[in-house]
Amino acid sequence: MALVKITFDSASVSAKQDADCNHFLASNQNGRIIGLGGNVAVTTSNNYIILSSGYVQVYGRRVYVEANTKIAVALTGSAYGYVFIKFDLGNNEVSLEKKEAPSSYPSLIQENLQFGGLIYELPVARYTKTASSLNLDYYYDPPEIVNADTLAEARVVALDLAVKNRYGPVWQMNYSSVSGKFFTYDNIKTSNASNGFGNVNVAGWNVVFSTAAASGSGAIYQYKFNGTWYDVAIQLKDTGLVVEPALASHAPGRVYVAR
Repeated sequence: MALVKITFDSASVSAKQDADCNHFLASNQNGRIIGLGGNVAVTTSNNYIILSSGYVQVYGRRVYVEANTKIAVALTGSAYGYVFIKFDLGNNEVSLEKKEAPSSYPSLIQENLQFGGLIYELPVARYTKTASSLNLDYYYDPPEIVNADTLAEARVVALDLAVKNRYGPVWQMNYSSVSGKFFTYDNIKTSNASNGFGNVNVAGWNVVFSTAAASGSGAIYQYKFNGTWYDVAIQLKDTGLVVEPALASHAPGRVYVAR
């Protein structure tokens, strides 16, 4: 057991030691490093797929791609394919390769290079071909490594969306269907509104209800119309919220649930 100098003059550092630190500092991302060079963008010309300059990194193993690095695609028939950079730790090699399949995009080998894996195929482009044409899939977004600010912003947006999806309000302006005096709101159901308080306008009266109480067999509340009190049954189900006023003519309006 000993201390191993890494960022010191004349230090002897293993590739794995360097890669482990790189992978951690990149927040465990694998892919093209966005913001350096040409981001390894791809184009086609004369049945070649051509890469622009840039860096890629997989489990901390970094490779520089020189501009105009290219690979030929033979137009021998219809197929779906990937162009990928193959990391082969067993042979200490890296190469630009392609893999094709006749009816769908093929599977790529992506082993964990940090914990014993030896092969990782990092896709940089996806394409389809026929006997006479080669077409890049411009809707495909190859894996990428973004800087800390961009990554943090994306995570904040994802967290905000998750909080809103779980705790934000849900509402529906009008009922989805009616059968007799049973009015159903398809967009408000146990999966998204089982723990909150709701408000539904019945014949001009705002009825406040508990979605927990309305779950299962439902609950009875009251509303007032032309000086008379009436009962309204509210039931929250897997398929939607069912509102049953005393009379079909007392049709409910907007439903709003605060979770």
